[in-house]
Amino acid sequence: MKIIAVRQPWAHLIVAGIKPVENRTWLINYRGPLAILASRQRAARSIEDIEEHYDVCIPRDLPVGGIVGVVDIIDVVRDHPSRFFVGPYGFVLTNARPVAFIPMRGQLNMWDAPDDIARQLLAPAAA
Repeated sequence: MKIIAVRQPWAHLIVAGIKPVENRTWLINYRGPLAILASRQRAARSIEDIEEHYDVCIPRDLPVGGIVGVVDIIDVVRDHPSRFFVGPYGFVLTNARPVAFIPMRGQLNMWDAPDDIARQLLAPAAA
């Protein structure tokens, strides 16, 4: 299992199943479960601007600095019909499921989940 850090409120929108694609400037070959870690640093755009632009409602008390959910990466594309796609690459996400918050420090790019965290996140009770 891999982990990727995403700034809030984008992490929330992914885990809530609203944002089906994560934009990146780099390619990956990985397909499978992906833990979404809410970065300590928040998105540069204001929540109000994101709500207005994407016609979504976002809670104001979003957690940061830990894992908030799991999704499955099923593809990496250069184009996607989602209003959230801006490219140049999009990690196509499905099967979003929130999990109980797990504090963890983020990293750049995508990295392997520690075995104990992966077991916890992949256990049937975590789903």
